[in-house]
Amino acid sequence: MWLIARRSFAEGWMRLAATLLAAMFSIGLIAGSVQFAMRAQEAVSGSDASEYSRTDVPVQGGAADPDDPYSAPDGQVALADVAGRPGVAAVAGDAMVPVTAHGSGGEPILPPAGAGTTLRPWTSDGRLNPYRLESGRAPAADGEVAVTRHVARAGKLGVGDPLKVLLPKQSRRTATGGTKEGEEEDGRASG
Repeated sequence: MWLIARRSFAEGWMRLAATLLAAMFSIGLIAGSVQFAMRAQEAVSGSDASEYSRTDVPVQGGAADPDDPYSAPDGQVALADVAGRPGVAAVAGDAMVPVTAHGSGGEPILPPAGAGTTLRPWTSDGRLNPYRLESGRAPAADGEVAVTRHVARAGKLGVGDPLKVLLPKQSRRTATGGTKEGEEEDGRASG
């Protein structure tokens, strides 16, 4: 009897250890998956579809070549022409310029995976602005920007801190006017 009990415990001990090891591996896999999902959601939450969620009709500029229906749009639409249409309550222009942002220490501020840093105009009309200020104030003067939470955190920026923005053909020094939260949370700055 003692021999049977000892053999059962010996076989059971290995099974118990294997079960505990499998449970620890499963917990690690689940925790890693949740962490990955949270980071992926942060990176892609700035999809362009959500930016215009409060806009009834986005208008894109005409084609660069009017004779070619497949030519790329030039993006130029006179806002006064759109605003003058019946039923139009408000209009705002929008443009995105890819930039590289550098904090006060000169280190580049890297956007979350899969995102880019873009400079966009600040829309003063709250009905059309996809952002909400968390701190500071909206950009009011030339050289002021509002940055997303990610840019502020990654660049260790506060309200009034200097921010260097490298545009495609020039670099500009700006001041952080405020921190914004919006429909997207990628590395976008508005100014």
